[in-house]
Amino acid sequence: MRNLLKTLSLPLAFLLAAGMAGCTLYPTKNPPTLASTTSAEQHERILWQMAQKQQWDKIAPLFSTTLVWSVDGRRLTSDQIVPYLKSLNLKDAQLRDASFQPNGTDMTVSYTLQLSGASGTLQEFSAFSVWQQLKSGGYVLIAHSQQAQPGSSAAAAR
Repeated sequence: MRNLLKTLSLPLAFLLAAGMAGCTLYPTKNPPTLASTTSAEQHERILWQMAQKQQWDKIAPLFSTTLVWSVDGRRLTSDQIVPYLKSLNLKDAQLRDASFQPNGTDMTVSYTLQLSGASGTLQEFSAFSVWQQLKSGGYVLIAHSQQAQPGSSAAAAR
């Protein structure tokens, strides 16, 4: 019995040490935050997550003072953007088919935006945003446009 314990103790100690090292070498990945990301794509995703979570005080700093926001050809003033986002009453926001085009320090993001409200209505938009990189390393949104896709409930509501 004693020899069996001695024989098994070294491999068990090795497995235990390897398992513990694996946890520190490959830690669980936390979701990106504004402070941790340098990607315009992540800024765009975080913007819609904040709208979904109704974090209105955190959204405003993402906007440039000269932000141009257009929805189905209607231009919103800076005072109308947060009320518009509130009116969506988002349950979920998904970005699909995203593509990114650098333009100097700016980044253009085009994608399909799928929004579902608390009522369960699903709306699809073709969207694009222009993010300007700040000297501090983050981004600020300078332009956004979304156009309802044909067949979407948003297009039918027009």
